[in-house]
Amino acid sequence: MESGNYYEESLNSLRLVEVYNTRIERIRQYLRSEIEYVKSKTALDDDLLEIGAGYGRILKELAPYARSLSGIDLSPETVQYGRSYLKGLGNVSLEVMDAYSLNYLERFDLTLCLQNGISAIKGNPQLLVERALQATKAGGRVLFSTYSPKI
Repeated sequence: MESGNYYEESLNSLRLVEVYNTRIERIRQYLRSEIEYVKSKTALDDDLLEIGAGYGRILKELAPYARSLSGIDLSPETVQYGRSYLKGLGNVSLEVMDAYSLNYLERFDLTLCLQNGISAIKGNPQLLVERALQATKAGGRVLFSTYSPKI
């Protein structure tokens, strides 16, 4: 049997919610620390992009700290769930888009690909970095995180 989209089949929106609601304190600490670090790099007038945003967990946490937040994710089901999760946040949007098809040119002050995104988004990591840089304004910031020592 040929493998399909891992994120739609095995790590969809409801499974992601379970994963991020972990009771393992060390993981909870890591997740909090990553958010706090990103907050420290975010300005109130920033336009922010998150690549591989899932259901918008990070976008929701960062919404009070940026002017606008846009998230993209490959899974239509996850994005649909995320739009409900983010309802009422006027400065946040979530779209279905392949990270390698990003067509934004110097639109964002801060571009994120967190929670192991550079490893989790299958394909060419160098091309993913290029797409993120292309979407980011000159002088902007791009933040990636990975758990892999190979990236």
